[in-house]
Amino acid sequence: MSKHLSSSAIQQFDDEVKHAYQSGGQGLSETVRVRNNVTGDTYNFRKMGAGAATERGPSQSDVTPMDVSHTLVPCTLTNWIAAEYTDIFDAAEVNIDERSELASTIANAMKRRKDQMILDALAAATPAATVATGAAAFTVAHLT
Repeated sequence: MSKHLSSSAIQQFDDEVKHAYQSGGQGLSETVRVRNNVTGDTYNFRKMGAGAATERGPSQSDVTPMDVSHTLVPCTLTNWIAAEYTDIFDAAEVNIDERSELASTIANAMKRRKDQMILDALAAATPAATVATGAAAFTVAHLT
């Protein structure tokens, strides 16, 4: 008995996982900058400093640049996998669509990993940051 799936079955499952991943909420990834289709194993995000607006002068007067600082923040790309054993031969004997359930489970695992990576980066960037809320302070620890 073969333990290998055809390339069309693999593609179908891959498409199903991606569909499950894209449906529903995107978690914390909507709160950060994301760059897709990066070639290589690192990407440098450009971080812009703060600037201040100046009052506009008369027409055709010289402009005053803000002199905003530009820095690069490197991001190292890593590959993640969410693998699980399944017995496709038992599909006829169970009362659920195991392939669909597994695709949804894998997609949710990848979403949770992405959220955890965002939380880890936040904690590393601002380890002592607090936001005052009345008598108590809101910290990064409250997020996790």
